[in-house]
Amino acid sequence: MKLRYLKYSIYVLCALVMIACTKDKGNYDYKDINSVEINGIEDHYLIEFGSTPNINPTLEFSKDPNFKEENYSFEWISFNHGEVQLSTARKLLHTGKNFDIPLALSLGKYTLYYRVKEKSTGILWTRKFEIEVTGSIKGGWAVLSEVDNNSQLDYFEYDLETNSHPKEYRDFASYFIDSETGAQLTLEGKPKFIEGWANTTAATGTNRYLLYVGTDKKTEKINVTAGFQWSERFNFSFETLNNMELPRLDRIYPIATSQGYGMYNGVLHKRVNIANINFGNPANLLNGELVELAPFIAVNRMQITGNVALVYDKKNQRFLRCTANNTALTGSLSMAGAAFNPNAVGMDLVWMGSTNINNGSAYAVLTKDGKFHLARTTNNITTFEARYLDDISSLPGIAQAKHFEIDQIYGYLQYAVGGKLYQYDVDTKETKLMKDFGNREITMLKHNKGNYVTYTTAINPAQVDKAGRRFLPVIKALIVATYDPTNPKTSGQVDFFEAPQFNMEYTTYYSFSGLGKVQDVACVEFPTGY
Repeated sequence: MKLRYLKYSIYVLCALVMIACTKDKGNYDYKDINSVEINGIEDHYLIEFGSTPNINPTLEFSKDPNFKEENYSFEWISFNHGEVQLSTARKLLHTGKNFDIPLALSLGKYTLYYRVKEKSTGILWTRKFEIEVTGSIKGGWAVLSEVDNNSQLDYFEYDLETNSHPKEYRDFASYFIDSETGAQLTLEGKPKFIEGWANTTAATGTNRYLLYVGTDKKTEKINVTAGFQWSERFNFSFETLNNMELPRLDRIYPIATSQGYGMYNGVLHKRVNIANINFGNPANLLNGELVELAPFIAVNRMQITGNVALVYDKKNQRFLRCTANNTALTGSLSMAGAAFNPNAVGMDLVWMGSTNINNGSAYAVLTKDGKFHLARTTNNITTFEARYLDDISSLPGIAQAKHFEIDQIYGYLQYAVGGKLYQYDVDTKETKLMKDFGNREITMLKHNKGNYVTYTTAINPAQVDKAGRRFLPVIKALIVATYDPTNPKTSGQVDFFEAPQFNMEYTTYYSFSGLGKVQDVACVEFPTGY
């Protein structure tokens, strides 16, 4: 029986083969498909970090000699061999025929693919080549803004010879890839702060100049000293003693190298490397009890050994201090020469900041029952004095003010109401509208309070063409960020103004535009560029 079935199976198979071999007498119109010869791309390129490759391929199509670019699509794709996950190893860099934009890749070696696709047929052609990204970045300005509810980092590199910022690195985070894991730096969440600070951490090494970038999701840092490197190991959660209690920071307040304060959810944290004091243990303790603090710290950068920070107790409405290598707060502040009682202010804190005037001072805007006051204190390691308390309720728009700053040279109080920028002279009691940005909204006021180059160094006659040329604007400028609420993605602008003495009109040092809704800026002081 099995043999009979086998015979029948062989007969059927032979019949099928004969049918398949029958000559096809159909009438078909065969056409040659389009093909292309891609020239103008070398096998290997050495590209400086952040520069534009300017690769301009020539395309010769067999069936389309006078081709139109709109009939084709183009892709430049990089592949990082060190990345395990294909989704992150592959990166689309550009969609133009020519590579005529800055290369958004960090230092390293990459395989690139230039792909040309005919839209009508879907036929795809590819040219493979290699790129090695080398070089370094100079100091400049980092700008952190909000775009589509996430954070965007842009960078503007300073050039001493032209005294300008000719190189712009847009979406700067996209340039950074972990050389060990291949992971891409991402900045999820809304922006909180950005700060340059020389600090010592286990991951980055001793006294490295770091660029801290904080969002409401995490705090990252870029190792500037090592040539603008980023690693997953640099995440702030590995820097703190207790990453469950302190996974990130809301802001950093540097005082000196490896010395400073941080704030997270109203909790004060302190860093003093030589005393082995690290972020992670709350420093807002008074008599063994945690104190709920307002989200502002006024630090003294003039006396770096003092580690002086002035804070405000929200519940008891009083000023407190943390000094030296103490990891707790000091109450019962001095009443000597006091214009008000700092231990029982009886008002809510609206804002507080610091200035280097009088060897370190602090300003605080306070409110109660619809009235507003400006408190001014001496705040250094040897002296705390509650010197002035002025009623500023009559200042134009003060009740609606959202942003404040203190001029670091003349001590003006500067504040923003919508698109208007006001300046209050604390000595003459004169208030002046300095800038009206119309329909644009002011999103940030800031004086950069770096600690790498001092004002004394910048005004030294021997440094006029070096430190003075670069850093006087950095130290003196009032930095004002504005944007158009109807175009939040690209309308952001940052202006750097000089505020002359006697309330004279502002002059502009320089400006950056094409940004999102700017939250913060920071000068990357190192490398100095001279």
